[in-house]
Amino acid sequence: MLVYGARRWPGTPFTQTAWLLPVFAAAFALPALTSQPWSFATAFALGGLLFSPLMVIRNLALQSRLPQAAWATGFSVLYAAAGLGYGVAGLMAAVLLHTSTPSTAFLACVLTTMLIGTLSLAGEHATRDTSAAPTFAAPPEPDGTTRRTDTPPT
Repeated sequence: MLVYGARRWPGTPFTQTAWLLPVFAAAFALPALTSQPWSFATAFALGGLLFSPLMVIRNLALQSRLPQAAWATGFSVLYAAAGLGYGVAGLMAAVLLHTSTPSTAFLACVLTTMLIGTLSLAGEHATRDTSAAPTFAAPPEPDGTTRRTDTPPT
C-alpha cells in the first residue's frame, strides 16, 4: 500500500481496477497451474502486495460516486460484500477439496473472483456517468462548505 500511495497512478479507479484485478487473479492461479510449494508462497506474497492497492482503489471509487453523507453505508456494504466473498470462497474450496484436487479448488476460487470482478466492473461501467471525470471530496472548509478537487485527499 505504501508503494501505491507514494505516487499518483494514471487512470481512473475503474481503469486501475481493470488492470490490477487480472494480475491479482493470475498471481493466485500460479499454485493451481504448477502445484509446487514455492508457488503458494509466491502467490500469497504477490497477491498481498496487490490486494491493498485494489482495496484503496475501490474505496476511492466508492468515495467519488457517493455523497459524503452516504459514505458510512457505502463502505459498510463494500466490506460486507468482501466478507461474503471470503465466506463463499471458503465454502466452495471446502466442497471442492472433498471432490477434487487442491489445484482445482484454487483455480475455481480464482475464476470465481475474476467472474465476480468482471461482472462488477461491467455493471460499474454501464452505470458510470461519462460526462464528468471522477472527483474526490476534500475535507470541509473552515466555514463548513465542501469543495471538490481532482486529486485524492492527502
